[in-house]
Amino acid sequence: MQLLEAARGTYAGRVLPRVNLTNFILVGTVAIIAYLVIAPIIFLVWSSFRTALPTPANPGAFTLKNYGFVYTNPTTYTLFLNTAIFVAVCTTIALVLAVGFAWLIERTDIPGKSTLFILILLPSAVPSLLMGISYIILAGPEAGLLNRLTEELFGVKPFNIFTLPAMFILQGLNSVPGSFLIVLAALRSMDPSLEEAASVSGVSWLATIRRVTMPMMLPAVLAAAIYTGMGIAETFEIPALIGVPIGFHVLSSQVYLSVRVWGIHSVASAYSVIFLILLVGMVYLYQRATRRGYRFTTISGKGYRPKLIPIGRWKYPALSFLTFYLVVTVGMPLFVFIWSSVFPSWEVPSWAILSHASLDSYREVFGNENFLASVKNTLILMVVTPALTVGLVSVASWLIVRSNLSPRGKAVLDTLTFWPHAYPGIVLGVALLWFFIIVDFPPVWGTLWPIILGLTVSYMPFTVRTLNAAFIQVHQELEQAAYVSGARWVSTFIRITLPLVLPALASAALWIAIHAMRSLTVPMFLTAQGNDVLAMLLWTYWDNDMVEAVSVIGLLYLLVCVALSLLWRRYGFRELDRS
Repeated sequence: MQLLEAARGTYAGRVLPRVNLTNFILVGTVAIIAYLVIAPIIFLVWSSFRTALPTPANPGAFTLKNYGFVYTNPTTYTLFLNTAIFVAVCTTIALVLAVGFAWLIERTDIPGKSTLFILILLPSAVPSLLMGISYIILAGPEAGLLNRLTEELFGVKPFNIFTLPAMFILQGLNSVPGSFLIVLAALRSMDPSLEEAASVSGVSWLATIRRVTMPMMLPAVLAAAIYTGMGIAETFEIPALIGVPIGFHVLSSQVYLSVRVWGIHSVASAYSVIFLILLVGMVYLYQRATRRGYRFTTISGKGYRPKLIPIGRWKYPALSFLTFYLVVTVGMPLFVFIWSSVFPSWEVPSWAILSHASLDSYREVFGNENFLASVKNTLILMVVTPALTVGLVSVASWLIVRSNLSPRGKAVLDTLTFWPHAYPGIVLGVALLWFFIIVDFPPVWGTLWPIILGLTVSYMPFTVRTLNAAFIQVHQELEQAAYVSGARWVSTFIRITLPLVLPALASAALWIAIHAMRSLTVPMFLTAQGNDVLAMLLWTYWDNDMVEAVSVIGLLYLLVCVALSLLWRRYGFRELDRS
C-alpha cells in the first residue's frame, strides 16, 4: 500500500512540471483544442469590424458600420421575430410528440416497446436536407407528384409544401428523436410512487398526467425544450429549402445568403456574431436548467418499478399514429427518392407506367467523376474526423476525470470542450472561412482538412460528455498498478485505459462518422475545388435543378444513413445509455 501511494505521489508530481513525452502530449492536446475552439471565433468577431472581406494583403479598416447596418435595418428585427417563431413552434411540435411517445413507451402497456423505441428514433437517420428535398418533389405546388396525381384524377392541385405550417411541421418532426431521448431518460429515472398514489386515490390517468407526472417532469421538459430549440435555431436546410422561396428568412438562412448569394461578407460576420451570442445564451440556460434538476429528484434508495397503465382500445390509435409518424418521416422520403430516380420525367404514380422504369439515372451518376470524388472525400471524412475527434477528446477527458489538475483547471477544460455546442454549424463555417483565409495555419486551405477540423470542433461536446461518463465508470486500480510497475503514462493510456473504455470510444466514433457524412453547413463554406463531399454535391445538384441525380444520391445517402444509424442504435447506443 505504501509502495502504491509512493508511486501515485511520484506520478502526480511529474504529470505537468517536467518536459517529457507525456506532458508534451497532454499540454499539446489542450493547446490544439484551445486553438481550434477559440481562434476561429476571434477572427469571426474581428472580421465583423472590418470594412471589407479581410485578407492578409488587405485586412480592411476598422468600422462599426456593419453593426450599424444590421441594427438599423428593419429586416434584422423581422429576422429575430421569424427565428423566434420558427424555434418556438417547431420546438412545441417536437416536444408534444416526444413527451407523448416517451409516456407511451415508459408508462403504458402498449405492445412491442423495443421495436417502437427503435422506430421512434429511426427518423434521426434522415438528414433534414433529404427530408426537405423529398417533400418538395412530393408536394411541390406545380410539379409535385401528389399534385400531378390529383390533377389527373380530380383536376385540382391542393398540395403546397411552400407554406409556413409545412415548414414548421417538417422541422418539428425531424427534431422529435432528440427530445424523445431526454424525456424518456427522465421518465425512466422517476419514482412512480406518486403517480400510483394518485391512481389509488381514484384520480384518472389523464388527471394524473396533468397534476403529477408533468410537474415532476418539468426540469427534463425544460432541458429538452432548450436543447431542441438550440438545434432548431441553428438548422439551415429546411428554412433554406422552404422558407427562403416564400420570403421567410431566419438567422441561419440570412448568414448563408449574405455570404454565398449577396457577397456582403462583413455583414455576414456581424449577423454570425449576433447568432452566436443568442446560442451562447441558450447554452447558459440549458446548463442552469440541468444543474438545478436535482431539486425535482424523486428516486429513493429502494427499488421501484412503475405500474403500467392499461390503455385498452387506445393502443390502436396510438400504434396508428406511430405508424403515420414513421411513414411521414422515413417512408415517404424513401418512396419519393426511389420513384423519382427510376422515373426521371416525374411520372404520376400508377401501375401502368412501371414498365417505363429506367436505371439510366444511376448509370449517369455512378459514371460521374464528381460523384466518385465526392464519395471518396466523404469516406475520408468519415474515417479521419472520428479518429481526430476521439483522439483529442480522449486525452482531454482523461485530464478532466483522472488527472491531478485543480478543480478550476478541470472546469475550464470541460467548458472549453463543451462550448462549441453553442456554435451554430453555419456560424462555425463562416468563422473557419475567415480563419483559414487570414491565418492559413495550418496551411491546409483547398484540402479536406478545413472541413475535418471544423467538424472536429463541432462534435467535441458530444464526445467529451460520452467519454467523461465512461472514464468515471472505470476504476483506477489497473492504471495505478501499471504506474507501480514502472509503466509510463503513454503506454498505460494506450494499453490499459483506452481498452477499458473501448465501447464508449467506438460508440462516439460511429456517431461522429454518421454526422460527418450528413453534415452540410460546415462543408458549405469550406469547400473548394477538389474537396467536395456528398452533402455539398447534393446541395449543388439541387441548386442546379438536377432532380434525377439528386434522387439517386439522396436514395443512396438515405439508405446508408439508416443502416449506420441502426448499427449505432444496436451497439453504440447501448453503451451510451449505460454511460
